[in-house]
Amino acid sequence: VRNDADGATTVDGLAALGATRPQPPGVPIPEGTRRLSLVVDSAFQPLEGLGPFPADTGGLTFALVLVDADGRIVRLPGATGRLDVEGVRLVAPLALADGAAVALPASIVGIQLDVTPGGGIDAASTGHVDVRSVEASPADDGASWTPVAIVGGRSLITLGGVGQEVDAPAPLPERVDIEALFGGDSVQYRRNLSDGPQSPASILVNEAFLDRTGAAIGDTLEARVFGVPFDVRVLSTIDGFPTLDPARPFALVDVQAIGLLRLAAQVASGEAAEWWLGTAPGQSATVAATLAAAPVQADRVVDRTAVEVGLAEDPLGLGVIGILGLGSLAALVFAAIGYLVSVSVSTTERLGELALLKALGLAPRQLMVWLTLENVALLVVGLAAGVGLGLVLAWLALPFVTLTSSGETPVPAPDVVVPLEALAPTIVLGVLLSVATVLLVRRQLPGARTSAVLRARDE
Repeated sequence: VRNDADGATTVDGLAALGATRPQPPGVPIPEGTRRLSLVVDSAFQPLEGLGPFPADTGGLTFALVLVDADGRIVRLPGATGRLDVEGVRLVAPLALADGAAVALPASIVGIQLDVTPGGGIDAASTGHVDVRSVEASPADDGASWTPVAIVGGRSLITLGGVGQEVDAPAPLPERVDIEALFGGDSVQYRRNLSDGPQSPASILVNEAFLDRTGAAIGDTLEARVFGVPFDVRVLSTIDGFPTLDPARPFALVDVQAIGLLRLAAQVASGEAAEWWLGTAPGQSATVAATLAAAPVQADRVVDRTAVEVGLAEDPLGLGVIGILGLGSLAALVFAAIGYLVSVSVSTTERLGELALLKALGLAPRQLMVWLTLENVALLVVGLAAGVGLGLVLAWLALPFVTLTSSGETPVPAPDVVVPLEALAPTIVLGVLLSVATVLLVRRQLPGARTSAVLRARDE
């Protein structure tokens, strides 16, 4: 996010969007928890004329869906277990598949259990699976488990592509009755402990979005994500957002709202594809190198400081800047020479007039001050007009002629920044010309001799 007025608008908008995030739904995970588990009972009897399920297959696979402290919906995979066994404990450490720890505090928003017996179509049974309890443990090992109360939500049981949904199911244990389960089939048990995102969810938009939709701040709009109706409320506008073209309409919504929509639509939770990190001064290169190396091995790491250094050291850009800089210095030199010649010629042509003024009683010092102020005023007006015209041209032209290496308009649009130190050479040159003007006038004034002028008049 840029460190300017546009960036401040974006940061303020994101802070306002974060402030509207509701409390995480679902069941809070007890403080100090290191492991979660699902306890399952199952009992099956082979159907007449068919064989039992293989005894050595892990027919139970489970996972918990959590809302972590960052508002992300994450899937926490657990261990597998055998079918037709009482009291099977399927354990899931609070760590993601890539080994990263779950950001706490977190809440449980979903329970997922898959029953896949294996054995092909020659094996088939009838029976039931009881989802007994979800329990938490503060230890990485050991048998210290505390039940977590699971209430509310809704359950969805799917067998052979046909689903049966139960709103407001009873607290655990919850039984899944299965009339006929063949070895090639699978039963999916899903209990969603969230009713979806808070409706309407707040969004941030740009002016192009308001122009295209005709909406205004505070309006509630209807959206559709993953085929699920989704009401949103326009919270505020922002001028831009990195990687998005400000000329095209866009809307930003909190990741937690989108994650809950995925859960409600039975769509797999999405992983965060991009992270922004703030680093201590001078540490960005070290952080970037750490992220690029094992165990993180990020696909792409962009170091903003390195990008700035690369742009500042770009040979093509430096060449253009050098040419323009040399042209500017040449223009200053020629302007200074022209100004001094103009002062010299003007003073020489007016020697007769100056001699008459001396004859009328003006002192040489007064004449020198008068001529100096006259020429310095011209110099000041010229400098002010030139600097003002340059600034106007810069603000009007530079944002439109600045292009990326591929010839495209950069996003976000560049801002023209005029550092005061860039004007220092011009100001210093003006001061030096003022001094030179005083010296030049002082050298030429003795030529304005009253006697020569009067003698010329008599002749």
